[in-house]
Amino acid sequence: MTQPAYRRVTSFTRSVLSRTPQIKVFCPEDLDGLTLSQQLKRIGCTVELRWPPPQEIDGQIDLIFLFIAPEAEETSYPWLQQDHPPIVSVINFENPAVVDEALRIGAMGMLVSPVHALGVLSTVMMALQHARHYEKTEERIRRLENKATSARTIEEAKKILIAMHGASESDAYEMLRTQAMNLRLQIEDVASQVIQANKILFNAIPAGLKKSVSSE
Repeated sequence: MTQPAYRRVTSFTRSVLSRTPQIKVFCPEDLDGLTLSQQLKRIGCTVELRWPPPQEIDGQIDLIFLFIAPEAEETSYPWLQQDHPPIVSVINFENPAVVDEALRIGAMGMLVSPVHALGVLSTVMMALQHARHYEKTEERIRRLENKATSARTIEEAKKILIAMHGASESDAYEMLRTQAMNLRLQIEDVASQVIQANKILFNAIPAGLKKSVSSE
């Protein structure tokens, strides 16, 4: 029997809280910053409240709450240009420019002043869940790109073997597969070696003969 959706969400929330999330609150130490920090501690997070934000971040950080000042033209910290933890923006003035800035830095959620204790837990979980889905999507894209690259490499190696040995397409593939099994390598690695070896051989041909070889 399929479990209701809310049970799966509860399981995710409890799983996250059981690991004691490490959260940085880069907000002014005003009522909003203090309210947010205190509520995060109540729900079981380890919290550091700091303003202004540091130029560099290190250590295990699960989530960052980042205040975006309405007068700031661009939120710029070196760690924003790197692979950083998910961000929830905190704003005290809502207009298109501030919202666009939150989107530009890749915020996974937003808290609007005045910050209330109610809603902090759901904001944390939604942001972490969004980040999790984003990472899975990125990984899926990387796998597909690698698969496409491997397919192109194998296809190029097959063409080289067909030209060199007069083999059929299936025979060329079987050559690559057999060599990969013998060497205990991935077939795309063997294909890359074939391509590289062909380039070395071609570069060794005297310049006067390269035109006739490439035209055959």
